[in-house]
Amino acid sequence: MASNTVYMFHSIGCEHEIAGADPHYSYDEISFVSFLKSIDKTGSLQNSLSNESDQPILTFDDGHKSNFKAAELIGQINGGVADFFVNPNTVGTENYLNWSELKKMNDMGMSIQSHSLDHVYLSDLSYSKQKQQLECSKKIIEDKLGGEVEILAPPGGRFNHDTVELCHYLGYKHLSVSKPGRWTGGYISPRIAVLQTTPVNSLINCAKEETSFIRKQVLKYQFTGLAKKALGNRTYDFVRSKILGDVA
Repeated sequence: MASNTVYMFHSIGCEHEIAGADPHYSYDEISFVSFLKSIDKTGSLQNSLSNESDQPILTFDDGHKSNFKAAELIGQINGGVADFFVNPNTVGTENYLNWSELKKMNDMGMSIQSHSLDHVYLSDLSYSKQKQQLECSKKIIEDKLGGEVEILAPPGGRFNHDTVELCHYLGYKHLSVSKPGRWTGGYISPRIAVLQTTPVNSLINCAKEETSFIRKQVLKYQFTGLAKKALGNRTYDFVRSKILGDVA
């Protein structure tokens, strides 16, 4: 059975290129290029669903405008592809990719997938509102770009049993979440969160094996999960923003 490391990026670039993005999850371009040069050709989750391989997989959440440059770099340097999860209601707004850019990325071989309709926490929504978020997002992206939307990445990694049930019902073939670890198959794939402070070598090593870096991410995920459960999403985000001083 293949074992893949699935990376979760957000924005790429220096300070003036990441306007509107959470700096905590922004990765500088020099480090990103170094990472691409040091790993094997990258794959996408969408391709891996039908063609099992052990390629490292790159994913990008939120559809920030810097993702267009990231797609170009992936193709030019690594010769690979990636999945980009977008919210249709933010496409074309300030600091976000527009449909023309997404179409060009799609033509490059990049996979454009669902991050729900709006960037809302699905676990906070009723069943019917979750259904609207997942159903409308899938349809809009497919209508705009012509490709099949098969994968959902829940915003903020927040999802519940209803989310999984709806994904099956609406025809999503896969759910990609924020829980860290390596993907060894199955309907839900864990991902390695790439932070502003993540060393390039740590990312490179994760492409090859289970590492202490991944184990530390697992412990952090478990701790923050308890905090989110105790405080609730809204209070947790408020406390987090005060500690980090970011825009999340």
